[in-house]
Amino acid sequence: MNGFRKHRAPGHSLIAALLLGCMACGWPARSVTAEPSRATPTAIDVLLIEDQIRQRLALYSLLADGDGLAPRNFRALTDTIFTPDVVIDVYAADGKLTAHIQGREQLYARASAPKPDGNTTVRHFMVSTYFDEVSRMTAKTRTVSMAVRVTATVAGKICVSAEDSSCGGRVTQTEMLVYHDTWAKTSSGWQKSNTKLVAAN
Repeated sequence: MNGFRKHRAPGHSLIAALLLGCMACGWPARSVTAEPSRATPTAIDVLLIEDQIRQRLALYSLLADGDGLAPRNFRALTDTIFTPDVVIDVYAADGKLTAHIQGREQLYARASAPKPDGNTTVRHFMVSTYFDEVSRMTAKTRTVSMAVRVTATVAGKICVSAEDSSCGGRVTQTEMLVYHDTWAKTSSGWQKSNTKLVAAN
């Protein structure tokens, strides 16, 4: 022999001893779990889906009420936020059904109809959204919202008195609402396929 000892691959007992030693040193043992099903969203998937839906809810207000530079756009609102066959039911605070809307075009006709009071404007505030269900292709949410109708605000004017028309922004009507929405993942992104709009006051 040439004086060098032939090295052998460590046996199972040596590997086990090394692992036990590492655990004794406080190194965490990694657990092995089954690969998640493609039909089940991962935690990251859920976060992304929730963010995408919240973005749609923010866009709802900007399209329905305008963004200050561009006026309200009911055509873009209905085409972007709702599926073509969307069903919308509107309920009063006492639970009475006050409106049933079937389809995107019926919604557009109602939303774009002239309002009797042309001296006021409305703004929808989506206050908070809770996700009841989230999957890769569908989701269910409840969104607390408030719609406030006010007199026109004139930016840059100095208010002399509260009754001065240049002050603007005087509230003429408020509505506290909860949207119970079912969302569908479509080729155009997340869209509402069913909505129950309930007066909450």
